[in-house]
Amino acid sequence: MKTSYKNYENVKYIQYTGLPQGWGSEPSIEVKDKRSNDKTSGWIVDDEGTSAFYINKLTKQELPVAYARLVQYVDCMIDTTAQIYFPQAEGRVYQQVEASSKAHQFIEWANKYPGRPEYPDYDKLEKLDLNFDSAYDVFYGQRRIWDSLRILHLDEQMRKSNYRKSLLIEAVDESLTDGNSDATLEFYVARYVSKEDALKLMRSRKVIGNCSQDQSPRYHAMNICKLAAETTQWDIFLRSHLDIMNDRFERQSDGSYAWGRRKTYLKELEALDIEAIDLLLGTSLRVENVSENHYWGSISRVGRALSDAADKPAVEKRMLDMIGDEKLDPYNRLLVAYLFSNYAYSQEENLQPAALEKLDVAVNNLPEFIGEVWKKEK
Repeated sequence: MKTSYKNYENVKYIQYTGLPQGWGSEPSIEVKDKRSNDKTSGWIVDDEGTSAFYINKLTKQELPVAYARLVQYVDCMIDTTAQIYFPQAEGRVYQQVEASSKAHQFIEWANKYPGRPEYPDYDKLEKLDLNFDSAYDVFYGQRRIWDSLRILHLDEQMRKSNYRKSLLIEAVDESLTDGNSDATLEFYVARYVSKEDALKLMRSRKVIGNCSQDQSPRYHAMNICKLAAETTQWDIFLRSHLDIMNDRFERQSDGSYAWGRRKTYLKELEALDIEAIDLLLGTSLRVENVSENHYWGSISRVGRALSDAADKPAVEKRMLDMIGDEKLDPYNRLLVAYLFSNYAYSQEENLQPAALEKLDVAVNNLPEFIGEVWKKEK
């Protein structure tokens, strides 16, 4: 059904919708197979089969060589045949080794050390009108001291006991077979067996966040990233590092209020002396004929990451040049405008006005039909 409406700026828009509920049966479009979507005009249906769109006079445009090289650079740096997780890896929210496993047997022994501080009792503190946060800080200070002494004692025990070392090695074999691992086991395996085995265990499980402020998926990815670097598995390192940067994790619920505490980690990439900005811009461009496992960046997260660039004026110029480049297709020019917008709003407050002013100038010079989309989205 073709309808029209005017927005608050009195701009008229045309839209096509199904019949409102209660008006009889909903209209439907039958698609024989996904190849029916491979066309430049007519009806196409999304992958879920829930929405249909009518396209008209769609044209394909080749990516200019300068930008194609950015996309190519992504595939050169991030192996398209590599996957962080093994095919059998399953995702769970709370992960601990099974109580009947050899891993649990080792962990129970390793965690035993006298003098472990007790967690503050909230009810007792409340009755005594004592500050819980202060007691919490004291507890964690004591816990860190106790844990460092425990690890020193454990190091000595592991040097002496062949039985305990053999038990841990058996726990590794059992856990790799059964997919039974957790962060505690992986810490001990990296310390006392090998980092390669610890990395295998980490890649055998996916961590799903309980909520937006659950940091466990990030900690797991950071541990994978760290061990991949230490064992020179650079394909796994770079892909996991970009997942951290793009906040590419599963969570049961998420909220934007937690984003402020999630770092961008661009400085670490720049310290590696690779073309980090080229890499991020390449992941932001959208093209059709790339590998199925090509790494796509999140426009919002990459924009935020670019705000941490060492040479911000150079980054700004590159993005503004891309927005203004008539040889680049309209879709990617619009995406780079969104990229710059996220970059600008992620800057310190006093730097935002100047960056946004540059963006306004660039967007105002876009062809009118792109500008209409920009105004509507804004």
